Amino acid sequence: MCYALLLKPHANVRYRQSLQKLALIELKSMLMAWEMENVEPEWQSIAGEPFLTFETDAMTDEAWREISRHSAACMAAEVLDGGLLKPVGFGTQRVEEELRALFPGVEILRMDADSTSRKNSHDDILSAFRRGEADILLGTQMIAKGLDFPNVTLVGILNADAAINMPDFRAAERAYQLFAQVAGRAGRAELPGEVLIQAYDAESPLLDSVMRGDFAAFAGDELKAREACGLPPFCHLASVTFTSPDLRLVGDWATMYAESLKKVRGLAVSDATPCALEKAEGRYRWQIVLRAPSAAPIAKAWRWISSVRPLPRAIRTALDIDAFNLI
Repeated sequence: MCYALLLKPHANVRYRQSLQKLALIELKSMLMAWEMENVEPEWQSIAGEPFLTFETDAMTDEAWREISRHSAACMAAEVLDGGLLKPVGFGTQRVEEELRALFPGVEILRMDADSTSRKNSHDDILSAFRRGEADILLGTQMIAKGLDFPNVTLVGILNADAAINMPDFRAAERAYQLFAQVAGRAGRAELPGEVLIQAYDAESPLLDSVMRGDFAAFAGDELKAREACGLPPFCHLASVTFTSPDLRLVGDWATMYAESLKKVRGLAVSDATPCALEKAEGRYRWQIVLRAPSAAPIAKAWRWISSVRPLPRAIRTALDIDAFNLI
C-alpha cells in the first residue's frame, strides 16, 4: 500500500527545503516507533507539489492516524488505486456540488465570501432561508453563531480537523467555542435538534468533550497542556510580525531579530518563520513569538533590539503583547 504526506505550503524556498529535511527525519522516527524501521520514504514531485511517499503493508489505521495527525511539517493526502493522489480538503462550492448530487431538487443556499460579495447579499440569503425558500443553508463560519431559525433541526460540521489544527495555540479553544455555537443552531424551538460532526480524527478528546457538552473537561485538559508547554495563561506571550514587499529581505531581518533576542536572559524566543497567512496586500509576512513571566521583559527587549538594529524602511513591524491571534 502506498502512503503520502504533502508538504505544508511555504513560499520561502530556503524554509521549504529545511521543512523537507525536518519532515523526512520526523517521518522516519515515527515509522520506527511503529516498528516499520525498514520503510524508506522519499520525496516525489507530483503535479508540481512535493509529496513524501512510502510503501508498506505493515501500516495499521491507528498508526496512519497518529503519523498523519502529528506531523509538524506535512499533511495527509489520500492515496487512490494505482498510486494516484488527490487532495483531501474541500471548499463550500465543492460541498454544494455534492449536496446537489445527493439531494436532487432540494433548494440550497450557499453563504461564503464569494456569494456575499454584493451589497446586502448577506441579509438577502438569510431572509430567503428564513422564509423557507431553501431547505439547506451551507456556509463558512459566518453562519455559526447569532442565527435563529426555528425550523432547523439538523446541523452538520464538515472537516472539523481544520479548525482544531490551525497553527495557533488557541486553536482548540476557538474550535470548541465554534462547534458549541453552531450546534446551538439546531432544535431552537419545539422540534428536537441533531448535530453531526465529520472529522478524520474522530477520536479527538476535544470532539468527545463537545459531544458530551463537557466544557470543564475540555478546559482542564487544555490548561494542563498549556502549562506543560509554558503557554498562556502561564506566561505572557507576544507576537512580532514583519512585513515587506521583498520576501528575502523580510525573512533575513526577521531571522536576525530572532537570533539576537534569543540572547536576552529570561526571554523564550521562537525561530523566525513565515506567517500562516504568508502574504497579504502585496507584502510578505514573517513572525517571531516571545514568551516571558511578565510583559515588562518583552517590552524592554523590543526597545533594545529596535534601537541597536534599526529596520530598513521597506520593513514594517507590529508588536502584539498578550497576542490573542497568532495567525
